[in-house]
Amino acid sequence: MDRESLVALVMPFAGRCLDPHSLAARATSPKVIDGRGTLNADTWREAGWTFRALGRP
Repeated sequence: MDRESLVALVMPFAGRCLDPHSLAARATSPKVIDGRGTLNADTWREAGWTFRALGRP
């Protein structure tokens, strides 16, 4: 990933190996959509991401 503005996770295991802090440094406008509800929202928000998850605030 390099200079992306949106990351969409659609597989349940996809986010387990991602480091939100290092990814945020490479994103132009860090936004993530957790389509499976598997990510820790607080961790991603603390790393600077705008976080959205289906069925969660």
